[in-house]
Amino acid sequence: MKFYQVGGPLQEFFVSSDGKVYVRKRLDAESQQYYELKVKAFDGLHESIRPFILRIRVDDVNDNSPICHIPNRETEVLESSKNGTSLFYLNATDADILEVHSEISYSLLNAENDANDFEVDPKTGEVFLTWQLDYELKKEYSFRVEAKDSANHACHYDLKVQVLDFNDNAPIFDEPIKLSSVPENALVGSLVGKVHATDADLGTFTIFVMINSYKKPHEYNKSSLFNS
Repeated sequence: MKFYQVGGPLQEFFVSSDGKVYVRKRLDAESQQYYELKVKAFDGLHESIRPFILRIRVDDVNDNSPICHIPNRETEVLESSKNGTSLFYLNATDADILEVHSEISYSLLNAENDANDFEVDPKTGEVFLTWQLDYELKKEYSFRVEAKDSANHACHYDLKVQVLDFNDNAPIFDEPIKLSSVPENALVGSLVGKVHATDADLGTFTIFVMINSYKKPHEYNKSSLFNS
């Protein structure tokens, strides 16, 4: 009794004359998971009327690594942003068919010094704030997020966060009280004195000073000298 294959697939499988079926080439469940082979038998005189049909299922194994789409990302956030503010949505994918093989978990790497500032949801890949930022203390953060499957195949996102200044500090006068004198015959426009204020905010913000003899505040550039 001899056996032989009828029709395809001829490239993926081979049927020997004694009826054994062999894999001819490397299979990929992600490309094709099901095959159907038709085999006939020949006894030297007669051939089987109907072919034997062998249905083959290629079982998925965890042979694909996650893919990190747009692995280098940057964003800006105001230092006044509240805890829980979303910064990134990471969307790594895995080509494996079975969910147990394609499920991805996210974790924050190399952020020991900034561990309290950011967090990543291990399931959704959302990166968000967990701490109040301060532009005057730190203006930029760089850290890495790992996307990993159950077989420890991994890819990585390199993330950068630029902190934007917010006018959250009040001006402080060097001298809160100062006595100045002026002669009664001083000409109009004569200098009476100088006042100076500083502001911890590093951005370009405007300082207003109230002078009692005026009804409206007067606008001056930051860290300038004020005449009164």
